[in-house]
This record gives sequence, C-alpha cells and structure tokens, in this order.
Amino acid sequence: MVEPTPLANRAVQLLKEKGYQLVLATDPPIFPPRAAILERMRWAGVNPADFNLITTYEDFHYAKPNLAYYRQILEIMGLRPENCLMVGNDVQQDLCAAGLGMAVYLVTDDIINVTGDDFSAYAHGGSAGPAYLFIGTADFSLGRRYCLFRLP
Repeated sequence: MVEPTPLANRAVQLLKEKGYQLVLATDPPIFPPRAAILERMRWAGVNPADFNLITTYEDFHYAKPNLAYYRQILEIMGLRPENCLMVGNDVQQDLCAAGLGMAVYLVTDDIINVTGDDFSAYAHGGSAGPAYLFIGTADFSLGRRYCLFRLP
C-alpha cells in the first residue's frame, strides 16, 4: 500500500516561507483533468493554494518530456530556466529540464527510469535525506531560485 509522506507538505511550506514560487509540474500517463490532479494533491497532503501554477491537460499544449512543456511553464511564470529547479522522480521526464538550463534534482524514492538511463551526473537522493536538504537550501549562490515541484 502506498502512503503519502508528510515531507511533501513540509517541503512546500518551507519553500513558501522562503518566498519561492511553486509550480506543480505533473504529467501523469492518463492526463487526468484538473479535478483529478487536485484530488491527488489532497491525497498527498499538499494544498493546491500553495502553488502559483498547477499544470493540467486543459491548460497546456505539451507534455513531458517535450521541452516545450517546460518552456510553456517558464513563459506563463515569466521565469528564466537558470533561475529554476526541477525536482522529480522520473529520469526521462524530469531530468530533461536540464536541457533548458534548469537545475534538476532527482528524488530516488520510487524512482521511475523506464530506459535505465545513467543519472549519476545529476544531483539525486532520497526525499527523507539529501533531497529535502537540497530543496531547503535551493538559494544556491545565484540569488533567488524558483522551484518546479513534481507530485509523487
């Protein structure tokens, strides 16, 4: 049985307290409508109101891993890729954001790696350890960063 983790909401709250803009960049395989995504968020213990943008098939022209999906997020949010951090657990669909110049972090809890790609060159770790710390210190030395968050 899969259980939601309280770390998701704690990470969201920490990022909000630090003044980050949060985007839920979710792209499930069956492309559910907004109502289903909001229910998944409730189940995961995160509040949709905490996010500046939630991607849905009703509002987006592209899907992961198409880089145009990430470009559309950047355009809507008025952001530059070098000021963003994509956090996710899918090697092919989330790490591709690095191709636009975004920092990426692979959460290895429940990792999805369909083609068995080597991800050792990317920052990665479990959500209960380094990932949570990495997200919490995402200011880096480049000034304010924004976080694109993937729903587990």
